[in-house]
Amino acid sequence: MGPVLRLFRFRSAVPGFDAQIRDVLVPDVVRIPGNLAAYAGRNGADDDGARLIATVWASHEAMVAGVGADVDHGVFHPELLAGSTDRELHGLAIACALPPDRYAEAGILRLVTGHTRPGAQVAYADAVSAGATADRAAGMGPIALYLGIQAPDRFATLSLWDSWAHLEEATGADIRAVGRTRHEDLLDRWAADHYEAIPGIHAPAMLPAGRATGT
Repeated sequence: MGPVLRLFRFRSAVPGFDAQIRDVLVPDVVRIPGNLAAYAGRNGADDDGARLIATVWASHEAMVAGVGADVDHGVFHPELLAGSTDRELHGLAIACALPPDRYAEAGILRLVTGHTRPGAQVAYADAVSAGATADRAAGMGPIALYLGIQAPDRFATLSLWDSWAHLEEATGADIRAVGRTRHEDLLDRWAADHYEAIPGIHAPAMLPAGRATGT
């Protein structure tokens, strides 16, 4: 198995939990052997809003050794678990990765999840990788992108953006109509969520760009 994208989505259950994410969870997770990157975002600044912590790992084994196989019985800061509710955890094999290509503030995290059409998973990964690479060359691409897959047709694409203008130009979505994406002909069903990057977090990825191997 190759690198893994771990997506932990939840709602904050206590005031000021973003400070715990910024000052404790993310700094500690990036120190764990095998961790390659960590990003965190919020959907609205309210204390009870949706949150996303996305981490990239060198392997499934490294992820389990570092933070455990699940959340409820996790070994990584279990004392902070009560600060979250409506928890949802997924780990997917990374099919392609484009790590940060420039020093820019990642203000927006876009997470697209869903299912490809039967047999189209590889074609979708190829299209996403090629499209994001071309967008970068044109000066409108994402700061970083990670596409995770799970057999037979599940996928999750995390991308980081410095502005809505670049996101809109590259994906066709806008702040009033976020339900748009490219390569829809390869998708069966999907949804897009957008998060404001939690200020003060800087944890660049170290995966080489391009299609991942060993997935």
